[in-house]
Amino acid sequence: MKKIPPNQDGYIQTLNKMGQMTTTLDPYSSDFISFAKNTTLPVLEIGAAYGVATLPTLKTGARVIANDLSQDHLDILKSQVDLESQSRLTLLPGSFPDEINLEPNSIEGALVCRVLHFFSGPMIEASLEKIFRWLVPGGKLYVVAETPYMKSWESYLPTYERLKKSGHPWPGFIDRVESVAPSRAHVLPPSVHWLDPDILSRLFKNAGFVIERTEFINRTDFPDFLRFDGRESVGIIGIKP
Repeated sequence: MKKIPPNQDGYIQTLNKMGQMTTTLDPYSSDFISFAKNTTLPVLEIGAAYGVATLPTLKTGARVIANDLSQDHLDILKSQVDLESQSRLTLLPGSFPDEINLEPNSIEGALVCRVLHFFSGPMIEASLEKIFRWLVPGGKLYVVAETPYMKSWESYLPTYERLKKSGHPWPGFIDRVESVAPSRAHVLPPSVHWLDPDILSRLFKNAGFVIERTEFINRTDFPDFLRFDGRESVGIIGIKP
């Protein structure tokens, strides 16, 4: 079995400038796993990393397509899967959304956890449109993303709230991380895009989804340098009608 890098500050450190992977399941990822248990078509996880959500999804008996930008991450994931479950696992390395393509109406569910907040607004729109095409009617998309309501980003909150109030479509987009949170620049890409329930709801509706649920997530599992006021993450579930 390939070795997972050591736990750091409540995370598992991934490769340089690719963010960090949480070691615990948030409520929306847990709901995705429960949903997958009753699927017949495959489900998809974008940004699966070392398999925190993919591994328990496989244990339900579901068929899982696991995507990640890093083949190394997927190799570590696969090394943790028993032989019986490997027959239900498909590895799909590549950069989402540009390098990943599936057939229309070919999956029953998708989880995109802590990925979209690294994308520009147009990239998020393209991502939701692609997944909408891939899902069968009645299929569900689960998204978890970070918000600006994190302690290390507190200085940006006045700007975020001002831009949102003015009607700016992407108030959480920060093109230079080092200029706002220099202490986090070494583990993040150059830009980030913090989201919230209002913005994700707008994007999901524009892509054609019916929203089942959306809310802030209180990340009690986050390290102290990120925890703020119980709105650190956002979750949303959309259904393809």
